[in-house]
Amino acid sequence: MNEYLTKLTPVVLTLAMAWFFQLAVEGVLLPQPVITPLPEEAGQGSSQLLTPTPYVNSLVVVSAMFVGSFAMIALLRFRKLVRAFVLTVFAFVAMTTAMFYLMLLTDLSIEAILALSATGGVAAAAAVSSRSEAACMLASCYVASSSGVILGSSIPFWTSIVLLVAISVYDMLVVFRGHLRRLGEVDTSALKGLVVDFRGLTIGLGDLFFYTVLYSFVMTNLGLLPAAAAFAGLLAGYVATLRLAKLRPVFPGLPLTIITALVLSFTVYLMV
Repeated sequence: MNEYLTKLTPVVLTLAMAWFFQLAVEGVLLPQPVITPLPEEAGQGSSQLLTPTPYVNSLVVVSAMFVGSFAMIALLRFRKLVRAFVLTVFAFVAMTTAMFYLMLLTDLSIEAILALSATGGVAAAAAVSSRSEAACMLASCYVASSSGVILGSSIPFWTSIVLLVAISVYDMLVVFRGHLRRLGEVDTSALKGLVVDFRGLTIGLGDLFFYTVLYSFVMTNLGLLPAAAAFAGLLAGYVATLRLAKLRPVFPGLPLTIITALVLSFTVYLMV
């Protein structure tokens, strides 16, 4: 039991941070992100599933994930280049999310916001490149939760559902049959930040990110009780994933966790 409680730490911490960031965006109408280019038509409900919109939007996101992860694995032999790129992207995301929330929550001048955001980005990159597992985990949880809430609260309803299912299927395919199955055979130290190591557990930053996207989507669109059910479903699905992961050196972190959380959240929503 203690083993599972310890390994739950990154997920619980990410979701706790996501709860805070979700409070920050409550009532704020965020523009649809460019990574989901097609807008959903208002008032069409589930008939949106009969249009190409949610599928094209999801395909764009999944394609970007595939290209990025494939490139990282293919270029691992250029360790210094990959490490520099990962740290740069990590710092940039940490800086831009800090800027977003500071602009949303404070009345600071733009100069102060830029200075604080840049400092936060540098600090996050330093933390994720340090030898401290706790510092790396904290920085990764911050980046996953802060950016996940922005995406989860801004992408259209049906695109969100299709995307969460699609990314779960994609995760299963690339881990069992695709390029990510190599992760168990290579040194991933150059990918610190994209993968989080904590007390013998290795979890992808993408897993934490999409857990946050799901939680934020449910909180934004379905309400508090379904979001609580999503939280419980994410933890239950993750524990089940940890048990199954003992059978393989690399195991997908999204399918069971995402589907469990989606089913629980919609069940509670329909009940109340």
